[in-house]
Amino acid sequence: MERQKKGQKIRKKKSYLPTSAPQTVLLIVTFIVEIALIALALTLDMLPGTYFGAMTALIIGVDALVFWLFSGDRTKNRRKIVGTCLCAIMILGCLAGSYYVADTYRTFAEISSQTEQTVQYDVVVLKDSAYESLDDIYGNMVYTIAGSGSALEQAKESLQLDATTAFEERTGCMGAGEKLYSLSGNRQDNILLISDAEYGMIDDIIDGFKDETKVIHKVKVKVVSAGGSVSDVTKMPYNILISGIDTRGEISDVARSDVNMILTVNPLTNTVLLTSMPRDSYVPLHMNGEMDKLTHSGVYGIDETIRTIEDWLSIDINYYVRVDFQMLVKLIDAVGGVDVYNDKDFYSSVKGWHYKKGWHHMEGRYALWFVRERKTFKDEDEQRIKNQQKVVKALLKKFTSKRTLLVNYTDILEAVGEDMQTNMSQQEMGALVKMQLKRMPKWEIKRQWVDGDDDFRGTWSMGYGRELFVSVPKEESVRKVSKAIDEVMYPYKED
Repeated sequence: MERQKKGQKIRKKKSYLPTSAPQTVLLIVTFIVEIALIALALTLDMLPGTYFGAMTALIIGVDALVFWLFSGDRTKNRRKIVGTCLCAIMILGCLAGSYYVADTYRTFAEISSQTEQTVQYDVVVLKDSAYESLDDIYGNMVYTIAGSGSALEQAKESLQLDATTAFEERTGCMGAGEKLYSLSGNRQDNILLISDAEYGMIDDIIDGFKDETKVIHKVKVKVVSAGGSVSDVTKMPYNILISGIDTRGEISDVARSDVNMILTVNPLTNTVLLTSMPRDSYVPLHMNGEMDKLTHSGVYGIDETIRTIEDWLSIDINYYVRVDFQMLVKLIDAVGGVDVYNDKDFYSSVKGWHYKKGWHHMEGRYALWFVRERKTFKDEDEQRIKNQQKVVKALLKKFTSKRTLLVNYTDILEAVGEDMQTNMSQQEMGALVKMQLKRMPKWEIKRQWVDGDDDFRGTWSMGYGRELFVSVPKEESVRKVSKAIDEVMYPYKED
């Protein structure tokens, strides 16, 4: 080996690694947040391959550039400053991205995990009764409503353990309610065990019932709802029941279903069919075959509403979505409002707002008044159903817009978190978003509804002796609706 000549400079070997400890630490932090973002995105599995590939390529490209800027000659401070700025941008960007992905995961999990419904049962007595606690009713007869389902049996078992009571069943809410306070004002010093929703229904019919009674004990039970039954929501057709409730409690609380709409979705033909049913439809309940209003089925749980509609229309309902009316307001505001065509000039009977004939860009509260209006129209329920479908159709168009998904994404997540419940899994919801981002299909949205004849008839829940307003479905309309649902789901099926 030759010796180094005198006076010759020794050339330093070029370094391709960061030349200072702070730069090394900064790079390590950057790599950690980038890996966290990629891991979260893979876990949620919501981004199409092209989106995920582009994000990964961008991260790798920026990392390579930063690595080059941090390597080599210490004297090139400008390169170090640029590299430091790029690292800071990547760290902030990845942290923001991780937050949005984690928030999506949390929201999907929160919505889909609410497959349990809470049923509160009240022990109700006369307001001036000597009964004040469970100790006072020990060994006494307690009246319940016959055929109210598994939730009642759970409540009875709980009460039996605490008070060792006997039970006697009455037919319908009215049959039970009149054991305490009747329409004629007759008072009886008895004890009722009824759900909170049934308590409200009795008060609707017997004026002053809640004023004349009191609750001395509450029993809360859980009812688990059925899961979905489609193997792949991006390739198989399915039915979703949208159940709109108006309650001041939790979304998981059992309540009457004021809006019942089926979304029939065929992802292969990019078709959605909206099918509405009047809330007062006079149908047989699944649990006992007794005739009642469809809205009353919600008092016995979402599964009872699903099974009742399945029996009635001869279809399978794969998923449900329960929403509070306030969620509609927040959701429409989150997507920047909806554009709806109003075909009838009217004033809201609730707020007095004037809805002129023609196109309207509606904010949440104006859309809510629009879909709830009934009294102003001659064909009350039919026009309300049409207006509800118009708003849902406009909302679906917004949801399937790439701009809405990208720009209003976080606002949508915030809107649905507390006021929505579904049995669709978070994986299925993620798959739907992924499909929409990947394919951006143009959906064809169709509408239909069940026609009925207005009448006054007795109901099982309120007692057959008291006639209430109902909508008696027309058999031909029911057959037509069922056939249309079947044709959307299986368009190539031979008769």
